[in-house]
Amino acid sequence: MQQIGILIRPNGAELPILRMDADGTILVQGTYVQFETTIRTAIRSGYELTRAIPDLQDAWETARERSYLQPGVCHA
Repeated sequence: MQQIGILIRPNGAELPILRMDADGTILVQGTYVQFETTIRTAIRSGYELTRAIPDLQDAWETARERSYLQPGVCHA
């Protein structure tokens, strides 16, 4: 499976993204296992996105903008 982007952990480690579903779920290759998460969860957990295909980049930016619009969320 070809990667469609790279997640960068807060500690700097890079994790390949292998798939993105229409609902924002992404399949990520961890150190030992593949796991699913959502773009929204990754953003809230401090991950960054790099080297992504345009569709994934657009979905990431949209989710990030929506997270900033939510009331009660600190963005310091």
